[in-house]
Amino acid sequence: MTQPSAADSSATVQGRVVDQQNALPIQNATVTLLRSGVEVASGKTDSFGNFSIGGVAAGVYDVVVRANGYTTSANQHVLVTAGSTVNLSSALVAASSNVATARSLGRVTVSASSLSSATAITQNVPTVNLVQQGQQRFVNQLNYLPAVNVVTSSSPGDDTTINLRGFGSTETATLLDGRPVGPFGVLSPDAFNYANSPIASLNGVDVTYGSGSQGIYGSDTIAGAVNMHLLNPSATTHAAYLQQIGGYGLLSSAVDVTGSSGRFGYVAEAGYSGQTGQFNNVQLFQSARPSNLAPGAVNPPFVCGNSSGNDVSACNQGAETYAVTQATTNGTALATLRYAIPQGTTLSVSGYSTSQWSDSTGN
Repeated sequence: MTQPSAADSSATVQGRVVDQQNALPIQNATVTLLRSGVEVASGKTDSFGNFSIGGVAAGVYDVVVRANGYTTSANQHVLVTAGSTVNLSSALVAASSNVATARSLGRVTVSASSLSSATAITQNVPTVNLVQQGQQRFVNQLNYLPAVNVVTSSSPGDDTTINLRGFGSTETATLLDGRPVGPFGVLSPDAFNYANSPIASLNGVDVTYGSGSQGIYGSDTIAGAVNMHLLNPSATTHAAYLQQIGGYGLLSSAVDVTGSSGRFGYVAEAGYSGQTGQFNNVQLFQSARPSNLAPGAVNPPFVCGNSSGNDVSACNQGAETYAVTQATTNGTALATLRYAIPQGTTLSVSGYSTSQWSDSTGN
């Protein structure tokens, strides 16, 4: 490892390097710090993709990340201050496997202006697809998209977070028509709770991967962004009614009216959805729950001697049989008024309200 002199080195640059496609750590990647194009320090990632470069002098650096089989990544103008610890995360794109076997057939010279080095990959999920899949919450469908990790429990309506490409839920921005919303404070103070993600009132949902979403929405995020699109006024009057009925108490209803009159456009929508889940106030025996018999519990401590956590005696069945519920509901309301100003400018005022309730007693 090459380091600057100890006289002016007092900061640390550390972070993690992962594969952009599957978020797995990349080992033996080389991280190089450049100042004015000259290498001043470097380090390699360990088996977990982590790296740490100490003794870095204060200044502005370009950080270049290289790994075998991947394209090179560069972060420019990274400010390092004295005594600080700078955290950097990088996701590398795998190089094409066909490059090594390619055979040159000729040469073509093209002249063009440069484009931004930041890329933006977006997946769109229209509301019509969610309805056809019988979904009540759009987060359930996002779970099928690549590099989208949904964290929740088996109980419908339970707290739910999303992290894109494995960077964590706090690095995933949640937007409504391109504007940041939330958070609701689930699991951490700055993570959005997607338990409240009804499909009524929405045209669709966009998932943008990577920091390229900053150029689209201006939202400061590393992992990406989830952008919800509200219903827009239509050119002619249009009314729609949705009714869903399914197993486990699934029931949802929604009605919306959109249209335009002269320079004015309007949207009005109201919806409700809910389900009871597989367990609707069902009495279940939990044989492996000795914690319920701990001091301070409703039952006397260790009343059945359930030290192994698998006591199926009549005593423990009486102590550990209780009601389990999985009920959840979502409600939505939307009102939008839009005025078209000449020369392609519009002024919109929207009011959007959504509520979520769940009862996971016994889970």
